[in-house]
Amino acid sequence: MKDQELVDIWKSYGSTMDEVVAVNKQLAMEVTKGRVQKSIGKLRRPKAMILMIGIPYAVFMCGLTAVAFLAGGVFPTIGFGAITIIMLLTIGLYMRQLYLIGQINGADEIQHVQERLSKLKLSSYNSARLAVVQLPFWSICWISMDALIDSPWLYGGINLLVLVVLTYITYWLYAQLSLQKSQSKVRQFILSGNEWDPLIKSSDILDQLKDLKDAETTAT
Repeated sequence: MKDQELVDIWKSYGSTMDEVVAVNKQLAMEVTKGRVQKSIGKLRRPKAMILMIGIPYAVFMCGLTAVAFLAGGVFPTIGFGAITIIMLLTIGLYMRQLYLIGQINGADEIQHVQERLSKLKLSSYNSARLAVVQLPFWSICWISMDALIDSPWLYGGINLLVLVVLTYITYWLYAQLSLQKSQSKVRQFILSGNEWDPLIKSSDILDQLKDLKDAETTAT
């Protein structure tokens, strides 16, 4: 067999192997995307259920704020008003999350899936942290102006102490839920369940794919 024929056979073999590797890589991408979309799809129901509960709750809180305002209750108006605003912002985040879930399930490219999953993850963190912020305002809702005037030291001191304690708890929880506190037991406990497990699993799947890509690049 001539040398040129051997060269042609070797080139043909190399080309075939490259095609096989490319096909296997594409299949791996498609399987990974399918696993992520299946996992993310499980988030749709719990988030929709939270909206079904949250929207009437926010309307109810709007009503309480209006009643408190018309009744001349300064502290209840501030407290219920702040909670209502936080609830409306949280509802907006959940609506955005449902939109991102639909985008992930309809994405064709892994890169688009990664981008939308990152946005979904960030939005989910923000909604959890935002929900915590309402805690101190619950102590303000029940303060009576008349009782505060009659007993500024005892009544006012007790309510101020409750407000300070709840504010500190809120600050601590808010810090524990940050992206930098990945090893926090409190964060892992709160960010778990049907609303979080699929998101974490999907992130792990994409992280494994990224590790494979990095290993392939290094080997090349």
